[in-house]
Amino acid sequence: IVRPTLSIILPTNGSFFNVTTVELNITVTDDLDVNTCFYDLNGAATNTTITDCTNVSITGNVGENNLTVYVDDTSGNIESANVVFIIDTLEPDMVLTSPDNLTNFSTASPTFNFTVIDDIATALNCSLYIDSSINATNASVTNGSATEISGGGIAEGAHPGYVACNDDATNENTTETRTFVI
Repeated sequence: IVRPTLSIILPTNGSFFNVTTVELNITVTDDLDVNTCFYDLNGAATNTTITDCTNVSITGNVGENNLTVYVDDTSGNIESANVVFIIDTLEPDMVLTSPDNLTNFSTASPTFNFTVIDDIATALNCSLYIDSSINATNASVTNGSATEISGGGIAEGAHPGYVACNDDATNENTTETRTFVI
């Protein structure tokens, strides 16, 4: 007598989502016949049956979610698989500390100082936009830390600039736009 096999295709372990409803995609096989499939999400008091062992939508909590899926066959053999996934529905908060509006720079490489705060991410991907185009990127900005990002190759004249950051779940926010002069 062989135990059934079970694979969780989605969600993948360690994945991030910016919505609370997530697709559960499983693959189940058995040498005889599968009896039931069910799951436990975050230690729920009761397991939830997966009708016909097909893909279903599940609703998780904001933050870390622990999902265990079970399958049993008609011989009473049970197999399980587990994944942890993260739901983050909030965009990061952004504070632009400098430059002040209409700051004059004597260099073609202006520096923007900002802080980004996210409820879950430890590092965020941030880009400096000048004249509505990405001019510089830092893919590992530390959550809650004052950060500098410098542009380059900026022509003389007045230019609008801002910083945009996104977290692991692709929630994005931007600072206010400030005009500076080279």
